[in-house]
Amino acid sequence: MNKSIIIIILAAAFLCFPVSAQKVKEGSKKVAGYILTHTGDPVKGAMIFVDGKLINKGSNRKGLYKIKIKPDSETIAVLSESHGSEEALCLGQDSVNFVLTGSFNARVIIPAEEDEYVDIGYGKVKRDELTTSVGSVSKEKINQPHYTDIYSMIQGEVPGVTVTGDRIIIRGIHTINANTDPLFVVDGVIASSVSYINPMDVESIDILKGSAASIYGVNSANGVILINTRKAVRRK
Repeated sequence: MNKSIIIIILAAAFLCFPVSAQKVKEGSKKVAGYILTHTGDPVKGAMIFVDGKLINKGSNRKGLYKIKIKPDSETIAVLSESHGSEEALCLGQDSVNFVLTGSFNARVIIPAEEDEYVDIGYGKVKRDELTTSVGSVSKEKINQPHYTDIYSMIQGEVPGVTVTGDRIIIRGIHTINANTDPLFVVDGVIASSVSYINPMDVESIDILKGSAASIYGVNSANGVILINTRKAVRRK
């Protein structure tokens, strides 16, 4: 090949490189901010979401987070199981701060392996990141065909939960009300009873108390039992 042609090709390659590098650099922008409680305390380990998707970043012990996002990203949301969640617009901003008041105002869903996460009403949270008590009925027990009702499925499966007939009591919960019944939530809807559910239709059962249950308000004082059915999972 002619030497002059080789020189021209190499020169063109070097000229193109800065343009390519510039495009990569322009493909993301940095956003940072602080996540605090309503009393001004830093929130450590809060999960960060961009346009509803979890990214592999969290806030440090000072409540500071730093992330890279696409220029056309619209929202950033943060979630702390203990302090709540909030969402904010991020278009054209390089600093977005959050104050968590205990309310869960940003519904987020974390895609993950089914057994590693618990649906706690406002989203799915990794089981080992929950700081309050959560119990689950094992998949092996759910898949056994001989149960006649939900109560027999829960009985003896979760420590601290007592089942007597159609009554369920979650120990370790103190309430001023005489009523000790937990709140039932079936496929995301509050139910007055679970006696009508066919055990063969059950996909998962999770039992919550403490701040994990507080998303359901005063009705969750005795704990919450979340039941997802196979029909609801198929609809999703």
